[in-house]
Amino acid sequence: MTSTVASYLIERLRQNDADVLFGIPGTSCAAVFAAADDAGMTTVVNSSELDAGYAADGFARMRGLGVVSVSYGVGTLSLANAVAGAFVERSAVVVVNGGPGARDLWNERHYGLLYSHSTGRPFTDLAVFKQITAFAARIERAAEAPDLIDEAIERALREQRPVYIEVPHDLWAAPCSKPARALDSSRPPSGREAELAEEIARLIGQARRPAILLGVEIARYGLAEAAEVLVTTSGLPWATTLLAKSVLAETTPGFVGVYDSDLAPKPVARLLEESDCILSLGSVFGIDHGKLVTTRHDEMLVIADGWFRIGSQVPVRAELGPLIENLAANLRRDEAAALSETPAGFESRRRWADEPTETELTHEQLYRSVDRFLDEEWIVVHDTCLGSYPSADLSVAGRNAFICCPVWLSIGHSIGAAVGVGMADRRRPLVICGDGGFQITAAGLSAMARHKLRAVVIVIDNGLYAIEQYLIEPQWYEDPKLDPLPYVGLNRWDYPALAKSMGFAYAATVTTDSELEFALADAREWDGPGLISVRMAPRDLPPENRAGL
Repeated sequence: MTSTVASYLIERLRQNDADVLFGIPGTSCAAVFAAADDAGMTTVVNSSELDAGYAADGFARMRGLGVVSVSYGVGTLSLANAVAGAFVERSAVVVVNGGPGARDLWNERHYGLLYSHSTGRPFTDLAVFKQITAFAARIERAAEAPDLIDEAIERALREQRPVYIEVPHDLWAAPCSKPARALDSSRPPSGREAELAEEIARLIGQARRPAILLGVEIARYGLAEAAEVLVTTSGLPWATTLLAKSVLAETTPGFVGVYDSDLAPKPVARLLEESDCILSLGSVFGIDHGKLVTTRHDEMLVIADGWFRIGSQVPVRAELGPLIENLAANLRRDEAAALSETPAGFESRRRWADEPTETELTHEQLYRSVDRFLDEEWIVVHDTCLGSYPSADLSVAGRNAFICCPVWLSIGHSIGAAVGVGMADRRRPLVICGDGGFQITAAGLSAMARHKLRAVVIVIDNGLYAIEQYLIEPQWYEDPKLDPLPYVGLNRWDYPALAKSMGFAYAATVTTDSELEFALADAREWDGPGLISVRMAPRDLPPENRAGL
C-alpha cells in the first residue's frame, strides 16, 4: 500500500500525539492542510505566522510535539523568531514548509525569474532554519520522504528541539510507502551514569549546604516521576528555574522556590547562592541567571543536553534519565534532618501584601489576587514583562501548570502559546501579558474565540514598555520629576473593545482591587474566552524590582 508525501507526514505526526496543525495555509503548503483535514486532524488558522509558531510551541510544551506550516519565505521568515525560541527553550516543534519545485528553480537559474517569495538566493529558508533547529532537510524525491520525515520527527522527540522539513510544492501529492516501523526517539545511556552518580553522591556527602536545581528537561523528557523520587528520597532542598516552574508539584517536600533571576526571593537565593554544591538537572541558563552561574560555577554539578560536568572540569557524555535513577539509589539521607537545613520553607517564599486599596492597581495587588484565584483548573501562560518576577511565586497547582519564555525573552509569546496550550490540555489557560507584548500579538485572540477556548487573558495596561524603561533608566520609577524614555510610550488601546470585536463575549477593564477580585470570580463561570484589562499605575514596580534599584 502507498500514501502520498503529505499524508505520510500527517500520519506520522498523529501517531506521536501532534493532532493539531497550526499555521496559515499558503499555496505551497495547502496540500498539508488538505491532508490534515482528510485525516480528521484539527487545523488552527492563526492570525500571523509568528502567532502560529507560538501556538505550536505552546502545544509542544504540553504534548511533547507540535507542528506548524506556513507559506514559503514570507511566512517562514516571519515564523523564525518563534522557532528560535523553541530551540533555546527545548520545545519540539515540527516546521513543515512547501518549497520551490524543480521548474521554479530552473526558471530562476536560467531566466532570472524569481519564483513566489524567493529572495533570489538558493534555498534561503533551509539555510535560515538550519541555524535554529536540530534537524533541517529538503526532500527532493518522494522515495526519500519516509526516511527523512521519520528522522526529523525522531530528532525532534529525542532532542526536544524544533526540526524543519521542506518539500517541493509539486511533490506533496507524489506517492510514497506507508509507515513501516515505530519511531525510535530513545536516548541511549552513555554507560557512565552509574559511575557518575556515585561521584555526585560523594561530592554531595562532603558538602555542608548541597541543593538541587531542577530544569525544564525534567518536563521535556518525562522525568518528573524519577525526579520526585530523587528529591524525596535524598531529602535535599530543591528549587527550579522559572522555565521549569512546576515541573514537579510545588507542594513536594523540600521545595524552596523558583530561582527566576538575580532578584529571586531571599530563601531560594540564599539556598543556591550560598550552596557549596549545586546539582543542576536539565537546566537552561539565560542572562537572568548571570550571578548564580558566574559566581557558583566551580560548585555546580551540571547535566543538560546529554553532557555532564563537575565545576570547571571537561564535560563528559551522560543522559539525564539514567543519571537521575542512579542518583536516587545513591542519595538516601535522613529526610527530616536534611529538610531542617532548608533556609526557608515553601510557605514563606513570599508574603503577599494584603491591604486592598481603591486606587490604581499595583503588581503586588494583581499577583496576590491571581495567587488566591489559582487552582487545579488553570495553567498560567505568562509573558515577558515586569510581572515575570512576581509570577515566579504564584502557587500553581500540580505539574506543568506554568508556561513562559524566560530565556529567549520574546514579548508577546503568551497569546499564541495560550492557543496551543488550550488545544493541548483540558486545563484552562490564564494569560498574563504586558500591554507592550500584547500589542504585538493581539490578533491571536481571534483563534481563541474561533475555537471557543476558555482562556482568560489579563493585560497589564500601564501605557509603556515598562520592562525596557526599567532596564534602561530605572531611576524614572523613583523620581517623579523625570519623564519616561521618549521611545517606550504606548498608545493605550481599548482592550475590551478589541477583544469583543474578535468574538469575546466577556471583556472588562478593572481599575481597583475590588473590581479585579470580582472579575476573577466571574471568570470561573465564563464558557468561552475572556479578557481583563488591568489598569495599572505606570510607575509601579514589583517589590523585588524596586528593591534592586
